[in-house]
Amino acid sequence: MLEEKEAFKNKFITNFSHEVRNPLTLISAFSSLLLKGELDLEQTKLIEAVKDQSDTLKKLMDDIIELSQLKKESPKLSNTLFSFKDLLANIHINFSSKISLSNNFFEMNVSKGVPEFLIGDERRIEQIISNLIDNALIYNSGNYIKFEISENHKRAGKSSLRFVVHHEGKVPDYLEGKYLLQDLDKIEPEGLCFSIVRELVDLLEGNITIKKVDTNTTQQIINLKVSFPLHHVQVPTKTSEIVEKYKFTDKVKVLVADEK
Repeated sequence: MLEEKEAFKNKFITNFSHEVRNPLTLISAFSSLLLKGELDLEQTKLIEAVKDQSDTLKKLMDDIIELSQLKKESPKLSNTLFSFKDLLANIHINFSSKISLSNNFFEMNVSKGVPEFLIGDERRIEQIISNLIDNALIYNSGNYIKFEISENHKRAGKSSLRFVVHHEGKVPDYLEGKYLLQDLDKIEPEGLCFSIVRELVDLLEGNITIKKVDTNTTQQIINLKVSFPLHHVQVPTKTSEIVEKYKFTDKVKVLVADEK
């Protein structure tokens, strides 16, 4: 019965996400095209709002699939060299813009000694950081969110990094103090951000705790062991995409490919 229930759930998630993803992709694609056109300020804001909400729904669908896959089996982790500095810069730009829309201030502090380059799964590390900040944004009751990265210790090409997200908002009494990963099942957060962080941290053999600093400040803390190159390296810079403007009288084609 449990196997049948799990199989039905996985099939439902796959079919449901497939049916919803295509309309959301079309909304996002046409919104992007409209934003490249000749719009006034008010029209631009309205189209940006439509695109933002469609992208949010699409991310939610991706998160549902991601969480389902993480619980079903342990995915393979990539082990490639990437620029941690560039990854953090992109996260800072994205969240500074996103958080400012909710009248909040976003601050990121990177301590000296944090490796500029890492060897590991860039996508998974980016997911952990992004979902951690997203979770703070959901529960934040103040006007700021601060993300800090420091190094616990470093030895023989291995570094223990400490990610801390500070935000205002009283943590529930039953979460006061530090908790191990399995104890965090007590949390019932809105959305899937924290659930995904918890699964990914477990996958990367890290640990996560929730800490109440004072009556109105919460910290989400992650300790993660990563590898870094012992010699100086240079990762090729990614080329930026040039956005071309067009007139609404121009003919435009949008290609939507079915995932299956």
